[in-house]
Amino acid sequence: MAARFAGRVEIAWTIDERLLAQPLPVMSLQPLLENVFRHTLEKRRGFTRIAVSAQREQDTMVLRVDDDGRLDAPAEAGGRAGIGLANLRARLAALYGERASLALAARAEGGVRAELRVPCAS
Repeated sequence: MAARFAGRVEIAWTIDERLLAQPLPVMSLQPLLENVFRHTLEKRRGFTRIAVSAQREQDTMVLRVDDDGRLDAPAEAGGRAGIGLANLRARLAALYGERASLALAARAEGGVRAELRVPCAS
């Protein structure tokens, strides 16, 4: 996707190296990035910035995908999520129960944050 939208998107990665060996459920990051491309890049002509980060907070891995787009009202109001996010939430619930979460929120400085939290293996 970054190649398809070359010149229109910048993706910055900030990953805590201690988490590189940490298992993450398959297809966790991809739907979060696809949402940015689908709901932001495909709908605007301008440049989009995406920041992907992973850090450890106590016994939890926190994966964030931030962009400078906007959060559509239905999703923000708890409306129907797309299939990708619904499937990801179902996988998280099956694997971790209440110990994992996925949230979308408008960022105070503008844009959208998708935040995935999963327990660390060790």
